Amino acid sequence: MRDAGIGRAVEAAYRSTIIAGVRPSFFLNVTLPADSVDVNVHPAKAEVRFRDRWTTERAVETAVRRALGTLDSAASLGFRGSSFSFRPVDLPPNPDSEILREQADHDSPLFAASAIPDGIENQEYSTETSSESVAAPPQSIPPLFQLRRTYIGFEHEDGLVLIDQHSAHERVLYEQFMHTLESGAAPAQRLLLPLTLHLGPAEGEAFDSNREYLERLGFEVEGFGGHTLIVNTVPMPHPRFDAERCLRETLDSLTGDRVAGAAAKHERLAATVACKAAIKAGEELSQGEMRSLFAALRDTTLPAHDVHGRSTIVHLTWDEVERRFGRR
Repeated sequence: MRDAGIGRAVEAAYRSTIIAGVRPSFFLNVTLPADSVDVNVHPAKAEVRFRDRWTTERAVETAVRRALGTLDSAASLGFRGSSFSFRPVDLPPNPDSEILREQADHDSPLFAASAIPDGIENQEYSTETSSESVAAPPQSIPPLFQLRRTYIGFEHEDGLVLIDQHSAHERVLYEQFMHTLESGAAPAQRLLLPLTLHLGPAEGEAFDSNREYLERLGFEVEGFGGHTLIVNTVPMPHPRFDAERCLRETLDSLTGDRVAGAAAKHERLAATVACKAAIKAGEELSQGEMRSLFAALRDTTLPAHDVHGRSTIVHLTWDEVERRFGRR
């Protein structure tokens, strides 16, 4: 049987986990009381009608979203006989995108909301706002290593796990920015020396159409005639953040509304800013930064997927390793 509303609910659950324009294939087993569904709306019984459509669709969307939030949805090389998870058993995943609590590991924290490089106050930035820190309980983090300055790896009882550092950071920042857009609380830094951006007509139009959301994210911008902008305040999601480059690349990506898909404008903006603000492949991370990224990704709603639909985590099972070495 098919139902357009159920299909829309599934696609909504997959939002920000698959490539724009791609539609997922799925099989669902929905169990309802007999009096909650009308099976006589189609001569061939190919369609049904739910009496409480909204509740049913919402339940389907929530169930699919919850399944995508587990590590079972991560890419795997080799048969995975048991569920793989890097979350503690007694720590349920967060149900929303309020993810960036201060981590217990303070060695070069990558995601502390108020983290500012040493001495920065006397150079370019001064603190305008700071978020209230919430103590997080200590959580187990395995020994981590970096490969090709692009992937973070660790050993697990079921195999080897590789995390794409850019995709992982992108997912973390996307959920942080979405929470910021929805809550309106954006930690920001006021620039002692404001940035002056000279934009082309297309970039200026992109800024005008997204100005409200950029301001919610922490960019305080004023016009200076023509397509020239003066940037007074910027968000500070991590110490390596390059505000000027991020804003320029974001506006360039948004010119002509080239971001495809049916996502709302604020979701497309959050995904674009997250992509431009995230650490890149090729950047060497300290142990503290890797641990901080690991802990932040672990607490996201959808850790296995980045905002472009690519895999954030790849699991190589021990069975596959042993098979490749001829031990199986």
